[in-house]
Amino acid sequence: MTTMKVVIGCVCALAASAALAIDFTVPVEKLAGDFRFTEGPLWVAAKGELLFSDIPADRIVRFKDGKGETMLIGLSHLASRRSLSA
Repeated sequence: MTTMKVVIGCVCALAASAALAIDFTVPVEKLAGDFRFTEGPLWVAAKGELLFSDIPADRIVRFKDGKGETMLIGLSHLASRRSLSA
């Protein structure tokens, strides 16, 4: 029996400084599905969560390991980018 490995994505560093912060040995993993088009991922280390937009669905989604995804903001007015202020 042959085992097939499905590649679902890749990581590319366009700047040398970015390459220093990325562990290229860690495989890309699909965390959740049923989104239409996602953009603007933001890792919030203090809370251990990933925030991103599902633009056509007009919502901002929170993903937490072990809990999955939940809608953080509905009617996001098609927001795309995420950022944190100090």
